[in-house]
Amino acid sequence: MTTQDSTRQLTSRTRLETFSDGVIAIAITLTVLSIGVPRGLPRSRVGSAILDLIPELAIYLLSFAVIGSFWMSHHFALDRIERIDRRIMLLNLAFLACISLVPLVTNLINQYPVSAAVMTYAAVMTLAALSELAIWLHAERHGLIAEEVTQEERVLRRSRLASIAGVFAASIPIALLSPRAGQLVWVLAWVLGFLRVPLVPARRRRRGEPASRRR
Repeated sequence: MTTQDSTRQLTSRTRLETFSDGVIAIAITLTVLSIGVPRGLPRSRVGSAILDLIPELAIYLLSFAVIGSFWMSHHFALDRIERIDRRIMLLNLAFLACISLVPLVTNLINQYPVSAAVMTYAAVMTLAALSELAIWLHAERHGLIAEEVTQEERVLRRSRLASIAGVFAASIPIALLSPRAGQLVWVLAWVLGFLRVPLVPARRRRRGEPASRRR
């Protein structure tokens, strides 16, 4: 009976990861459609039209980088979560719902680069980070994470996701004053996503406590 339950949990995790990868891959692919290529231009204006696409291309690259960061983080989490329960499945659906909205809000901000669009984009990214954080916190609280994952690694992950959510949340009131300034703040979220630098400091180990100490 125990072996069957373990196999069922492992299969559920594999299916969850496969489904999530598919949704994320579709979202990251559809994001490129936010770049609007003008049609019917004379050859003399093609060069200037390409230059005009630079702001839209920049937003696309940012969205690509952020989704990529979320995917890497999501893969990291599922690789360390041994068992999947119903709550994780629901939280994962919430995370994927936010990721699915990225192509929409990217297109929105390219079409209408005003405060409302920038704030909507930031809100979606904030919710994506919070939902991913909720998955990790639930797994920690209910003992679903592999024993070999160190306490330092657990704290660092919490801090990193909270930092990314904080950056996007902080950009919302900034965007109300200046849409461009709000977008510049997002670069910090990209740095945190790929370099794993948390704004919220990880708790220091006590003197003499080994780095590989298990929970």
